[in-house]
Amino acid sequence: MATFKIDIDGVLRNIIYSLCEIYNKEFGTNIKPEEVYRYKVDESFPLVKEKLGISAVEYFFENNGRQIFLMSPKIKNVSEAINKLHKAGHHIIIVTYQRSYENKIDTLDWLKHNSIYYDDICFTDKKYLINADYLIDDNLQFLNDQEKYDKNVKCICIKAPYNHNNMYDTYDSLYDFVNHFLKM
Repeated sequence: MATFKIDIDGVLRNIIYSLCEIYNKEFGTNIKPEEVYRYKVDESFPLVKEKLGISAVEYFFENNGRQIFLMSPKIKNVSEAINKLHKAGHHIIIVTYQRSYENKIDTLDWLKHNSIYYDDICFTDKKYLINADYLIDDNLQFLNDQEKYDKNVKCICIKAPYNHNNMYDTYDSLYDFVNHFLKM
């Protein structure tokens, strides 16, 4: 059986939805998740720096982290996708980068509240160090790092407005990937 390392934000949890919601409320804008064309929040949400004088990273993940990490909606059918992999006997490692201890605790609470199954979890920005057969992520940098350090791991990209035109097998969702994988 295969081992899957699966990212959370952008794969399981729709964090962009919450970022847009907070940003729009704070700045009176109407940005939609599908309009977030850059992965880096400082580039995608420039009014934070311009109006508040702090980085968007600080604003979102430190000042509003609890709301973002606990309240972001689960992406459609992710529980079903994870459960299908689990029932087929595959090993599931949640591998995610979270900036602070509080963000990690909120992420663990989100996983529990949303009944997301996993065998192991690892909080790291060096996802390539975790042994697995597959890396499923929406962040091209993590996929590129994986490709650079271990080409034996199959990289799967979950489609987002900020990662189009990439060299990886790309799926609209984790659910779509899992259905394709289990038919192979």
